[in-house]
Amino acid sequence: MMKKFLSSLLALTMILSLVIVPANATGPDDSNSAKYQVTGTVTVSANKTNVNGGKEVTFKADTTGLTVKKQKEVTPAPESSQNSNSEPEWETVTTGVTWGYSWKVDSGPAESSATTDTFKKTFDKPNNSQDAKHTVSCTVTLKINNEEIASNSITVPENSSLTGSKEVTVKAPAVTIKANGTAIADSSTAVEILKDGKLELTAETAGIDNPSYRWTVSSDVKSESSTYSVSTSKTDSDVTVTCNVYEGEYNSNSNSNPVATATCKYKIVEEDLRWNVSPTSKSVTLTKKGATQPVTATLEKKEAAGTWSKVDGQTYSFDLKPSGIATLSSKDTSKGSVTVTLQNEGNATLTVSTEYKGAKPSVDIKVSGELLSASLKEVTNGDELDFDYDDLETLVNKVLPRDVKVKQGGYITIENYPTKASEGGTLYLNSNKLLGTRVSLNSNADLTFKSQAGFIGDANLELTVTGDDNQSYTVYVTIPVTSAGEIKETVTGTSTNKEVTFTNSDYAYLYYSYSKPTYKDYFDGNKVSNFEGPVKEDKTVTVPASKFNNSKTVTLYVVGVDKYDVASTGTIEVSQKSYAIEYNVVAGETLSFDQKAFESFMNDYADDNISTSKGDYFEFDYVKFTSLPNSTREGVLYEGKDKIKTSTEVENLDKVSFESVAKAKDTIKVPFTLYAKQYDKNDKVIDKKVSMTGEVVISVVKEDIVFEVGVNSAVKLGSDKFIDFLRDSDKSYKKADLDYVTFDVGKNSAITSYFNGTGALYRYYNGSTGINATVSAKDEFYYNPKTSSKHYDLDDVTYVTSKFAKVGDIVYIPFTAYGTKSGQKAEGTLAIKVKQTMNFVDVRPGDYFYDSVQWAVNLDITKGTSATTFSPKQGCTRAQIVTFLWRAANSPAPRSSTNKFTDVYATTHADYMKAIIWATEQGITTGTGNGKFSPDDTCTRAQIVTFLYRFKNNPAVYGSLNFSDVNKTEHAAFYNAILWAVNNKITTGYGNGIFDPNGTCNRGDAVTFLYRALA
Repeated sequence: MMKKFLSSLLALTMILSLVIVPANATGPDDSNSAKYQVTGTVTVSANKTNVNGGKEVTFKADTTGLTVKKQKEVTPAPESSQNSNSEPEWETVTTGVTWGYSWKVDSGPAESSATTDTFKKTFDKPNNSQDAKHTVSCTVTLKINNEEIASNSITVPENSSLTGSKEVTVKAPAVTIKANGTAIADSSTAVEILKDGKLELTAETAGIDNPSYRWTVSSDVKSESSTYSVSTSKTDSDVTVTCNVYEGEYNSNSNSNPVATATCKYKIVEEDLRWNVSPTSKSVTLTKKGATQPVTATLEKKEAAGTWSKVDGQTYSFDLKPSGIATLSSKDTSKGSVTVTLQNEGNATLTVSTEYKGAKPSVDIKVSGELLSASLKEVTNGDELDFDYDDLETLVNKVLPRDVKVKQGGYITIENYPTKASEGGTLYLNSNKLLGTRVSLNSNADLTFKSQAGFIGDANLELTVTGDDNQSYTVYVTIPVTSAGEIKETVTGTSTNKEVTFTNSDYAYLYYSYSKPTYKDYFDGNKVSNFEGPVKEDKTVTVPASKFNNSKTVTLYVVGVDKYDVASTGTIEVSQKSYAIEYNVVAGETLSFDQKAFESFMNDYADDNISTSKGDYFEFDYVKFTSLPNSTREGVLYEGKDKIKTSTEVENLDKVSFESVAKAKDTIKVPFTLYAKQYDKNDKVIDKKVSMTGEVVISVVKEDIVFEVGVNSAVKLGSDKFIDFLRDSDKSYKKADLDYVTFDVGKNSAITSYFNGTGALYRYYNGSTGINATVSAKDEFYYNPKTSSKHYDLDDVTYVTSKFAKVGDIVYIPFTAYGTKSGQKAEGTLAIKVKQTMNFVDVRPGDYFYDSVQWAVNLDITKGTSATTFSPKQGCTRAQIVTFLWRAANSPAPRSSTNKFTDVYATTHADYMKAIIWATEQGITTGTGNGKFSPDDTCTRAQIVTFLYRFKNNPAVYGSLNFSDVNKTEHAAFYNAILWAVNNKITTGYGNGIFDPNGTCNRGDAVTFLYRALA
């Protein structure tokens, strides 16, 4: 009974304590005033403020902006000293503060389930076509140490609140129609579309999930997508289009009533339109770089009264193609005006267009840059080009208008010329570097353009001249700065289907591109647009596996910059490793397979693709060809005399042959599976049947023209066989005259690398100057060459084999022969067969003169004394020696046909006549005195080295001789020649300090001296 009384008393006490007293109440008794004060506001946020009906929205209450303070407890002062107006003191509460949450929607009841700072609510769709707005509010209650504080113990000052809210708009189902991207404001007014224009109606929805559409005209369904395109090939009156939108996929049974509907009207009209263009000729011609021309093009409409007026409110666009001819500026898209500025010579089209009533009318304006332009000779980057006033005057006179020439005694003014590396080089006038200022040239002006090493492109000059018509003309001159050479290289990776990496060991910098570039730029070791790199010397280039796609080869278009900063261009063909076994076969002939090739394939394939332990090895078992060549179009595969089937297990590939048919062509691929046994290092079988897949690739080649050449030798192609080939290639070509020949050297890597392959094809090979540049695919070799430096002589083309060539090697080079008449063209294949060409019984490997004789015979310097003898020990006559030199020099025609020697006869010495006259003209010999040459006398050792020394234009010598039988006083006529020969290791003498200058020079010694001096 006592407990119940105490509980009632406590409850009464609490009720009394909850009596609310205004925050600003004052009086002598404050025992019931608030104990806590809360300042700040509650912020409510939502993840969506615009939502479709049926979609959930998440709200969150943020109380971080609230501050809680507690009233300080103070000891009461004596009643007499109390100040009734004193303010209470507060201290901020930093610990134990938490909050309770009460959520409600609009004016509805609190959501009992919402007791956290997060509240989720799904709103119903609006009952009408109007959007519905809902306010979600959250009221927080204060908790101290998880005990809720009564509201009458809390004060909330003005501008603070324990309630926050957020408004959400729930979208009503609606659809809006746009015509050609513009919303239709008035559905009762028809949208006008020009005949042959385009009308695209687009439905945009709100408040509809997963909408589906049905566009109808007079109940006919026209489209079931969000758009409806209207054909406007003929005029039409007002057409009403209705767009019904359904929620979810349309089904005539489940949702036959649309959730939203919109309508619009259109009509198709015809109007007379035209462009008002200034200049009226619809063309702009500019004759100087930087010159400008305003252009205006606006759309006009014909009015009923027959007048034309500008169509208001149009926006115009401008497009100039191709780029690089001119630029556009001062664009005014509302007035259709633009300024054209000329950049370069050429033609471009300026298209001005607009959109009007579903149509896109446009007008083309021709833009022409008609510059007076000319070009000086091209110069290799890093080289110099000399020219003078007369050269410029001649150049300018060629491009001035008809009947106009440079005024006599006038000046040529030069400006805007290159002054730095990035512009192609620098220009010098009379040895003085020009620094960019305008310079007037008189008739004594000598100029030098020093092209920049590494620059490829055009260097530009601008000339101003006065014509004899007293008019001023601007002439733009280019100096083409070209590549120093052509790069043709190949690289093969070390594994299949993987990246290929190779080292740049040849160039100070190497740039490369995967697509064919223009090459025009300054390649100086810095980044160049569209190129990867530069890759420094001895650094690697990596071609990712992804670059190969379905091809095993990637072409890199490269620029190589050498140690002198000179740039060359070309290609590097990069290939992934191939396991293919490759053979060549001439159509109609038989090819023999090779067992070693298949065993090599087995080991290569296993190394890259099969997991092994140290010491594991593989033993060849047999091969099965999984697909066979077509016997009619390609040929037949045999094992011995038996035709191979796909079931045949071939154990010895040396017995396999492929017999090609006469009409076989291109490439024949024969896939196979090789089976092998895998053993460990202890000869224990790991796997009895390891399979490896590969293919035999047989290239069918033609041998239209065949040449034979020895190892480390050369053969000139000449023109005779190409003439015969052209005339035999077509019945109508029987009397054709050969014009020129091109060689497709890019299709055979063996002909582009002298040191790594069989050999190389050269523009010419001259024993006196060494090897010249290799043949390029773009080179043209003429039967009757002109004076142009680009006209190479077909008779000079030489194939040079390397010392790494092997007897039996065959190099195939595709070529094209062109006749002098238009359309005469024949394609063929040149076969270079490496054979043993030394058939002399008296010249054997190991002889000191073996390589020399081989070299001389293959270059037609000598043919031997018979078909089977060279006679190396036979004395060599003076006539023979000068003939050898003449042939080594490419048998040039002497300037004169007059022979001044009394002992050289046109009949007896007919074979030597031209050589002797030529040698005399070149100062190689003056004869033996008294008007004699002594052609049949045996040549001495001193005479031959003297001939060679003079053939080399008497080069400077150094040092002295140590031969006891040659001294500077007695033998002054040939002392320097012997000294030169010794210094250049052409001869070392006989030994024991003896040279024997008057000794007989035999044929073996003669060709050896020539070989050492000229090869």
